[in-house]
Order: sequence, then C-alpha cells, then structure tokens
Amino acid sequence: MTTEQVPLRVRLAYRLLYGLLYLLSLLPFACWYGVSNGLFWLVYRRIRYRQSVVRDNLAACFPDWDEARLQQTERAFYRHFCDSIVEGIKCISMTDAEVRRRVLLSRPELPDEVAASGRSVLLFTSHYGNVEYLASLFDVACQGILPAVGVYSPFRSPVFDLLLRRIRSRRGMALIPMRNSIRAGLSRMQASQCVFAMIIDQTPRRTEHLYFTQFLGRPTPFHTSAAYMALQSGAPVYLAYTRKLRRGYYQVEVNELDTRPYQPFSEEQVLALTDRLAAELEKPILEAPEYWLWSHRRWKHAPRPGDRRSVLLAATAPES
Repeated sequence: MTTEQVPLRVRLAYRLLYGLLYLLSLLPFACWYGVSNGLFWLVYRRIRYRQSVVRDNLAACFPDWDEARLQQTERAFYRHFCDSIVEGIKCISMTDAEVRRRVLLSRPELPDEVAASGRSVLLFTSHYGNVEYLASLFDVACQGILPAVGVYSPFRSPVFDLLLRRIRSRRGMALIPMRNSIRAGLSRMQASQCVFAMIIDQTPRRTEHLYFTQFLGRPTPFHTSAAYMALQSGAPVYLAYTRKLRRGYYQVEVNELDTRPYQPFSEEQVLALTDRLAAELEKPILEAPEYWLWSHRRWKHAPRPGDRRSVLLAATAPES
C-alpha cells in the first residue's frame, strides 16, 4: 500500500509523529544517551519490559552460567536495547557523513566489487547489534553504485508502519513485505542487479509445519526461505552483523558464505543450508550475547508431530 492509499487520518498522524521525531533527532547524541540512561531505569527497573522472557531465554541458552553472569548479561542487554531505541531515532536525521563516521564497514571495497561482478547478491543478517545502523550504512555505501532492496515485517499499526518505511527508505532502499519476499525478491534480482538484504532469524508463524534446527543449543524453528532464495537464484551470499565498538560506534562485519557445497538445488540442500545459516548466525551471539534481541519470543513454538527436524536434532527427544 502506498502512502496515498492510506486513510487521511493515518497520514496526518504519521506526518505529525515523523515531524516530531525528526526535530527530536536533531538533538546531539549526548542528550540522547542521557535519555537512554533514563529509559534503562524505566524499562529495566520499573516496567521490567519482557524481563521474564529475557531471563528464560538466557537461562535456557546458557545452562552452565551462574546467576551472576546471567544477571550481568541481562543488564547489559537492556542497556544496549535502550541505546538501540535512541540510535534508531537518530537515524531519522543522520547525514551520510555521520553514518560513515559512526558505522565502519569491514570491507569498504565490497560495494564496488559487487557492482563490478554484474550479479545480484544476497545479504543476510539477524537481530544482532544495531539493524538500523547496518541498513543505513549499506544504503550509504551502495548509493550511486547499485540499488539496495530490503525485506521488512510490516507493523500492525499503519502509523508506525509508515514511519518505519520512511526511515529505512529515505536514501532510496526499496522495501518488500516479508510475505512477498521469495517471489518478489527472485523477480527483482533477475530483473536488474541489486543487493537484496534480509533478516533471517525471525520466528516463523505457526500456520503450517515448521522446520526445526539447532540454534543456541535449542531446537529452534527457522524460515527456509533464505536458503531457498540462495540456491534457487545461485546468487553470492554474504552474512553481516554489527559489532559494537563502543557506545554509538559500530563496525559492520561482512563475510561471504560458500554455497557451492549445497548445490544442485534440492529440498535436502535447502534444509542443510538453513542449518549452516543458523550456525553462522549464532557465532557473534556466543561471543557477545548482550547485543542480541533476547526480548524476542524466539522459542514460542515447540516441535510437533509433522514438523521437519534437522539431522542435527536426531538425538533430541521430541517435544510436546
């Protein structure tokens, strides 16, 4: 749905909210990190936003940790979570120069190399570090070189959905709703060269049989669409995540994943590549777990009869 197709009252609410956030985003970072400190007290100490979810997730993924380490990681997660909120607001007005100064690309030559190859590429990431900064950096790095296309999950609120689309597309990134990602993505990549970006640690909906693989030591449902697109298109695959250097500064790490061992295309190879992607996504989480989105109800679905299970879980007893 385009902005013009949205009801007038929704457009007015969106424009009012966007204008207010834009003006607030012009405040210096020092002010916003003061806000983040206050937000941490409110979210962690008073509201205790999804604290039971965070604690259950950490305890289940790191059963060997003592209580002190679990609590330390929990607090560090909430501090980073609050920083990410204010940094997302700052993205509304950040200049290209400021993005480049605060977010470094581990391989700055990559956009030119991809453009020279003449091929579209897939860029996979997860809810780790700062997704908005990663998107902003690739928007900046790809400007004038090749177009960027991103998959996004629409908000239920049309006002916030318009806001998200405005922030993520303000430098020209084209957005595709997740429900259309495979068909629209393959079509877009075949039509012209682009970087197609996708967050791939989303929880699938329980609308059909799911595929479970090993992730952070637990049977975890995963979308197979990322592996399907990679093998169906034959496009080069890059994995990216934002590594936090210090408050307000990040480095985007980008590594190419060799998908040749998973060719030719078949259902078995799609599942095997999904296993590999899950294993790659968990590496930075295990190194610095406080930067992953632990408040997400990632394990709300348990395996049921009829669900497909990775060979990595062959020794795991079925869960009810």
